[in-house]
Amino acid sequence: MWIQIRTIDGKETRTVEDLSRLTKIESLRVKIRDIFNVKPEQQRLFYRGKQVGDPLPVRTGIRFLRNSPEYAHN
Repeated sequence: MWIQIRTIDGKETRTVEDLSRLTKIESLRVKIRDIFNVKPEQQRLFYRGKQVGDPLPVRTGIRFLRNSPEYAHN
């Protein structure tokens, strides 16, 4: 599974791959750190205006992201 992550200013969008539905948000934060060079404690993750937090698995917070048309993978 993959998701797209966008910076809060919208200037940069990257794809995070190799995720499973059981991936914890804290593990996603580590992947984001590696891609964007932002420490996990400085990250704020949102989906459709709601903040997604630890220790939820990805499937709980953003499972429907991969099926959303506005996040279609090109």
